[in-house]
Amino acid sequence: MPTDAAVQKADRVLLVSTVPITLYHLRGFVKWLAKRGYEVHVASAPRELETFVAGWPCMVHRLPLRRRISPFADLWAVACLIRLIWKVNPAVLHTHSPKASLLSMLAASVTTRRLKIYHVHGAPFETATGLSRLVLIASERLTAYLADEVWCVSNSVLRLFTEIGVPPAKMRVPQNGSIAGVEARRLFSPDERAADRMTSRAKLGLGAKDVLVGFVGRLSDEKGIDELRQAWESLSRANPHAFLVVVGDTDERQPISSAAMSWLASGPHV
Repeated sequence: MPTDAAVQKADRVLLVSTVPITLYHLRGFVKWLAKRGYEVHVASAPRELETFVAGWPCMVHRLPLRRRISPFADLWAVACLIRLIWKVNPAVLHTHSPKASLLSMLAASVTTRRLKIYHVHGAPFETATGLSRLVLIASERLTAYLADEVWCVSNSVLRLFTEIGVPPAKMRVPQNGSIAGVEARRLFSPDERAADRMTSRAKLGLGAKDVLVGFVGRLSDEKGIDELRQAWESLSRANPHAFLVVVGDTDERQPISSAAMSWLASGPHV
């Protein structure tokens, strides 16, 4: 990694997300940048930040970011972001998750010129209703307006943002749809991971012929946990060899129903 004295602004990239788990998807990207001589900085909320980026070739910064809307806390977060951007002075500001992206773009708009990229992982307004939906759409429009480029993880997300008025010329879909690429030769190769797959099945008490379905995501209402429960109840009755593995953390902002929580705790073959 180049020293501060040797590194120019053009060599620096600052990645920002609201929560550290989002950064984890970028671990390969961070290593790719570092290998090519870039000085990489990552910033997020402090909870578990060091755990998620342990061993990464980057500099880590804690920010007072929250997922919930909190006017005074958010203003303080913008002030901290302004200070961080002035300190790091990156050539590229690459933001992830709606809240961190909006605050980062506001902070960057009052600092010196740099490339501002908003990387859209999803569209929270898609499942919102009423005033909440209007606020979320206005927020996304403002973030996109302040950004120089808007990267979407899929063509469907690009279409959603086009529908709310984001100029298509400002948007792109990297590699036809991805957050930061997939290591398909080793990590996602069925042949390479056959032994690991059988070990994991054995720990769950499953055989080689059992049908295993996986869900990975936040346990929140907007993720469709109730719909998954209803579908699974029908599927499991028809196929006694089908099993479901659910991986995710609870989301207090949009809690799942008590019926869904009970199903997760004691549902058949879950």
